[in-house]
Amino acid sequence: MDSDKFSIIVPTRNRKKQLIELIETINLEDKNLNELIIVDSSDKSIEFEIVSINKKISYFFTDIRSASIQRNIGVKQISSHSRYVFFLDDDVKPDSDYFNSLLSTIKKSKAIGASGIALEPTLNSRTRDFRFISILKKLFLLDSIIGGSLLKSAVNIPVQGNLKAGVNLYSTDWLIGCSVWDASVFSKINFPSNFFGQSLGEDVLFSARASKFGELIVNSNIVLQHNMSNVERPNKIDHYKMWIRNRFIISKELRLSKLNIMYHWANLGAFLNIILNIPRKPSESLDSIRGLFLGYITIRQIDDN
Repeated sequence: MDSDKFSIIVPTRNRKKQLIELIETINLEDKNLNELIIVDSSDKSIEFEIVSINKKISYFFTDIRSASIQRNIGVKQISSHSRYVFFLDDDVKPDSDYFNSLLSTIKKSKAIGASGIALEPTLNSRTRDFRFISILKKLFLLDSIIGGSLLKSAVNIPVQGNLKAGVNLYSTDWLIGCSVWDASVFSKINFPSNFFGQSLGEDVLFSARASKFGELIVNSNIVLQHNMSNVERPNKIDHYKMWIRNRFIISKELRLSKLNIMYHWANLGAFLNIILNIPRKPSESLDSIRGLFLGYITIRQIDDN
């Protein structure tokens, strides 16, 4: 492996416009970039349009609708010359120096994985909770002042909640999906194969697995704009169904609490929080509650297996 060579993997589905916009932000002439690997589970292939953009682009079409499994498919294709592997979502916009800055971070810190921070509406809204709701979330292990932590409830807290003046490097429990990894980690672990659709939490479980082999570092000076495209984004029912199911898998595998007690405690808190939100957003709240209950049905099936 060459010390500075890297590959980029992008899982995508039915977001041709966003994917092309992302490709246009990447300097494909970077001498250290070996390849840009696109793994697409769209309704139809767009291979010709994508690979014709640049010879460094490889395109793989799959009928498996799982961002997590698509990441694994991409990993199997990486060049043996790549020392590092980047993952990007298809609806993000990296800064011009994003790749060089993250490479510098992971190399200098000698970490197994590193990321910047993602600017997205859902994270920014965390600071606007009413005081009572904020206390409620912390009581039920739905939130914490410690950014980058993975709570015993299997709730992951972004670094935005832990910024300190003059500090830009944080050792964390997990990394966001848009991250860079030492390629050696993929000979030891994979992304979960039982997370489907947009997956939700596959980055948390993978990085928690990877933390056994080295440190995880977040550089808060490196910013990635996450546009949060509505195309193929789960509705409230599907979101909370996945939130319940996937966190259960995370809690169970990592043994975060005895009998998953803290996991269930956080679910109760989420239910109460949604109930309190019904007067403001009745339809959205009822869909969220439905998703919670459907999620519990799926974890019963996991336990039965």
